Amino acid sequence: MKVTSSGLNPNSLELNKAENKKNDLKDLGKNSALNQNKEDSAKINVSQNARDINRIKEVAMAAPDVDQQKVAKFKELINSGKYEVNAQAIADRMVDQELALGKLEN
Repeated sequence: MKVTSSGLNPNSLELNKAENKKNDLKDLGKNSALNQNKEDSAKINVSQNARDINRIKEVAMAAPDVDQQKVAKFKELINSGKYEVNAQAIADRMVDQELALGKLEN
């Protein structure tokens, strides 16, 4: 047996680690089997808000990334010259957004 400066053989340490992991897995299996009946009878109460959030998430994930009908509508308006940009409304929204961000940072 090789003795290192710590007085332990590194090879035997690795074997001990492997053996410990093996025992841990056995214990985990036993505990899972013992607790299976407890888990079957466990109930989870999910709040209405949590259910709503989950449903909203599902709907959002199912929605397409781009609304092609909206894109086609605005394309037609722009190409026909009927789309008018309200610069004042855009500027107002930009200022409102900047003020809201400033409140959040403070």
